Amino acid sequence: GKVIGKLAQLDVLRALEPRYSELIDLKKVSGFGLSAEFMKSMMDRYELWKAPLEDLCRKAAQVRLGTLVSAPLEAEIIDQNATLDKAVHQMIMGHHQSLLVTSGESIVGILRLTDVFKEVSDRIKACKI
Repeated sequence: GKVIGKLAQLDVLRALEPRYSELIDLKKVSGFGLSAEFMKSMMDRYELWKAPLEDLCRKAAQVRLGTLVSAPLEAEIIDQNATLDKAVHQMIMGHHQSLLVTSGESIVGILRLTDVFKEVSDRIKACKI
């Protein structure tokens, strides 16, 4: 089948509190380094998580996949022949937890941040310093 979108773990968690959709585009401000005080004021102002996870099953059952899935951005796609350096750079700059791996026009896999971190960690451990 054809990939029509990408569902991230944060998308699922965000959907459990519908009032997030009333806020500004959170993806655009995620890298702004918001203070803890500002974050708390947002929770209070918009009454976010007033019933935290108490109604989890009911909330989850009401969420529709189409409201969560977003078409992947160009910055969330990487060619299968790209270097690990390029993948790390894309993940850092875009705050991405994963990248869709392509071969030509086809998506052939997904590169997860956990996999990248393990590879980098293994390389550091192998250093002879």
